[in-house]
Amino acid sequence: MIRAILFFLAMSFAFLSRAQVPGILWQRSLGGDKPEFAEVIKITSDGGSIVAGYSYSDITGDKSEMNNGVYDCWILKMDAFGNKQWDRTLGGDAFDGVFDINEMSDGTYWVAAQSNSGISGDKTDTCRGGMDYWILHLDNGGGIISQRTFGSAEHDYLLTVIPSATGGYFASGHTMEWYVSAEKTDTGCYALTSFPLQKVDPSDTFKTRDLLVVRFNPDGSIRWQRTLGGYENETVGKWWKGQWQFGDCRHFRVECIVFPISQL
Repeated sequence: MIRAILFFLAMSFAFLSRAQVPGILWQRSLGGDKPEFAEVIKITSDGGSIVAGYSYSDITGDKSEMNNGVYDCWILKMDAFGNKQWDRTLGGDAFDGVFDINEMSDGTYWVAAQSNSGISGDKTDTCRGGMDYWILHLDNGGGIISQRTFGSAEHDYLLTVIPSATGGYFASGHTMEWYVSAEKTDTGCYALTSFPLQKVDPSDTFKTRDLLVVRFNPDGSIRWQRTLGGYENETVGKWWKGQWQFGDCRHFRVECIVFPISQL
């Protein structure tokens, strides 16, 4: 039985009163003939929206481009009424998926993707080991302006990309690599008790997931990178008022840790 669909979108009225139930402005089911997954939806400057995730479908249904490998990044631009304006399928010969997308004031988009594809399809750089950071800068029609693959020999999961006001960009996610390998030059883990951050002896800790923040120059070269974490798992939050907010997940207890960039 054909597995279908995919993106289910709904836009609702803002609260007219606390007692009134919001009504549905519109809803859309979007996809091809195989599974699709939506990871992020953002309102765009023209009043429409952009939806991103990953797809296994070829040209069927709402998919206008062939799949390159296993799952590919799938990005859809929609107008204010939910009508599709364009879609892009981006990826290589393995898994590629989008986990965040941000529109810039010039109408371009910065995309935070994860990939374990080699040089194939739209991928122009080799896989570093496991899952890699795949950073894409797209024009207002979804065309690739630039891309950068970054990773260690283990799995690295990119969750957000933020351009810097002084040029270049920050990429943040989490890593399963504790040691130096491939492009990763910083070891885990850190104790998050005070600034400056104090390194913890790895022999005293379990191998857990750490935050991995990378600062890139405009040409894609690495300015600096930091591996941040404690004795348990950490994962990235969001960029807010010039600071990274990280969630420190410890035995089902979630703490918010804020790192000003000047202290990273």
